[in-house]
Amino acid sequence: MSEEDILRKEYETVEGFENYDIRFEEAKKRLKKFEEFYNNNRDFFGKKILDLACGGGLFSNFLAERGHMVTGVDILDSMLEIAKRNSPKNNPPKYIKANLLEFIPEEEFDTTIFLGNSIAHFSPRDFARILLNIRKKTKYFIVSYRDSI
Repeated sequence: MSEEDILRKEYETVEGFENYDIRFEEAKKRLKKFEEFYNNNRDFFGKKILDLACGGGLFSNFLAERGHMVTGVDILDSMLEIAKRNSPKNNPPKYIKANLLEFIPEEEFDTTIFLGNSIAHFSPRDFARILLNIRKKTKYFIVSYRDSI
């Protein structure tokens, strides 16, 4: 079973997409927590933001609505479909399907965010590899597990 198949099965059966789609209450709660963090730390975000394991685009779309240029990366088509469906019309993020273990950004970013449960899908070695792959392309990292920033 591929990494993508394992993730799809987990999100479809265990966690559910409602955590990642702004149309659901659980996602709204997660976003409220992020909004609080964002409002207190705007200076760290810069203009161009890379959202690793962006899922349903909850945070990517929030940041795009506030004028940031956002690129979201995720391995699951189903998550990227949610992200695109909920994107702001006037400044939609760019969404890329990629395996983070192989992803190396072509452009530079002010800030890279890696938030939520996605971190738990990677071993410490793989997590370090992901960060090493992007370190020369970003000024700041904001990393958090389970949305406790």
